[in-house]
Amino acid sequence: MFNNDILYAKLLDLFGEIQTENDIYKHPGGLSAMFFPLTETVGAKMFDSEYTRDLAYNRQVKAEVVGLGPITGDCFEIPDDILEGFHEEVRWCRYGHYTEIVTCKPDVVRWMGNNGGIEECLYDIAEALKTLTGFSFIDNHTGNVGIKHNKLVCIDFAEPA
Repeated sequence: MFNNDILYAKLLDLFGEIQTENDIYKHPGGLSAMFFPLTETVGAKMFDSEYTRDLAYNRQVKAEVVGLGPITGDCFEIPDDILEGFHEEVRWCRYGHYTEIVTCKPDVVRWMGNNGGIEECLYDIAEALKTLTGFSFIDNHTGNVGIKHNKLVCIDFAEPA
């Protein structure tokens, strides 16, 4: 699933396509990370600090082990001399890790509606993550979860503890 050399090359190709500030908004992200789909099944989560990347990575690995997160690939860092050649909107995307792509909005909203309701599903996954991994999933909304094997999983692990 994770051929790091090919994925890294695809990520740099995507970075090269970002020529304006508006181009970065084609890729989903939040306050601390951006997501770049690289294949149909694998993407890269990119962070501005090694600390945040490592925190999110370690939480995702724990969630993956208990079936509450996507498969987690290797961590990597893009060197300054490579980032310098790209638009300023992606220069902060230095630290990353590969991750499995899961089904997200709008399908996840429909799934939750058929499986107990949005609020109940979000509460249940937050409780399960806290109990099984120690991670307090306080930013639990429909944009931070996905569906994997007909089960709700967390996809945002970078929030504060």
